[in-house]
Amino acid sequence: MLAIQIWMTRTTKTPARANEAQWDLLRTFESIARLGSVTAAAKALAISQSTASRHLLRLEEEAGSPLLAIPTGELWIVVHRGKQRLPKVRAVITWLESILCEA
Repeated sequence: MLAIQIWMTRTTKTPARANEAQWDLLRTFESIARLGSVTAAAKALAISQSTASRHLLRLEEEAGSPLLAIPTGELWIVVHRGKQRLPKVRAVITWLESILCEA
């Protein structure tokens, strides 16, 4: 469970709710990075585009710097900080999905 708290900060939420919210942020970041689009990521995750945008903004605020950027056109690219974090995020997602599949 410590891996989920990569960017956790103090929160007024209960730990279970905080971890659930953090999981959503990580999934959204990974999806945008993989698909190159907030719209495509939102569709894949069955959430609204505005929710996906808020997830990314919140995660970037917690990280203290941008994780993704749009240099030109419509495709998002992973910037340096995001490249550092993305392998860890993918490992956490894979680990959690394997646990959920076992349940």
